[in-house]
Amino acid sequence: MASFEPIVIIFGSNKTIAAVHLRLPVSCLFAFDVESLEQLVDVTPQLSDICLQRYFVILLDSIGKDLLKRLETNHRVVAVYRRDLMCVNSQDQVNRMTNSFRQLTLDLTSDIVRFLTLEGEKQIKLERISLVKIYYQQARVLKEWAMSLFKVKSMDINLIFRFHRIVG
Repeated sequence: MASFEPIVIIFGSNKTIAAVHLRLPVSCLFAFDVESLEQLVDVTPQLSDICLQRYFVILLDSIGKDLLKRLETNHRVVAVYRRDLMCVNSQDQVNRMTNSFRQLTLDLTSDIVRFLTLEGEKQIKLERISLVKIYYQQARVLKEWAMSLFKVKSMDINLIFRFHRIVG
């Protein structure tokens, strides 16, 4: 009985990847050139493999349209996230990049949770309860992880409430 493991692949040059501050909820692999990206997603699993990878690909650098189409139609690739590089010349652009990476983290985590939940639902139909428990537990842990990144402290809520009461 094979199971699926979500893996994030980050594609970009050394310089591009070094400038990115992503928090990832699962294991990740790096692809620094097109050839290594293609090799990662085109690996044919062995018949004896009990854990199969499903990929969530983050493109920090541009790739050709043909490769993008192959990634989007590859059954091992669940999602592709594209990001156009921004020139960082001002503090406003740095803030936008930080916010876009936070949003990417949330989107990625949400998509992985959805993937795990759907796989769990498929396993329910096949009556593979042990896999169902694993998928649902992983989904729950990822939800909690995502919420811990963006928790608001009780002091912050108190300050927001006071500010609202003074202004309102």
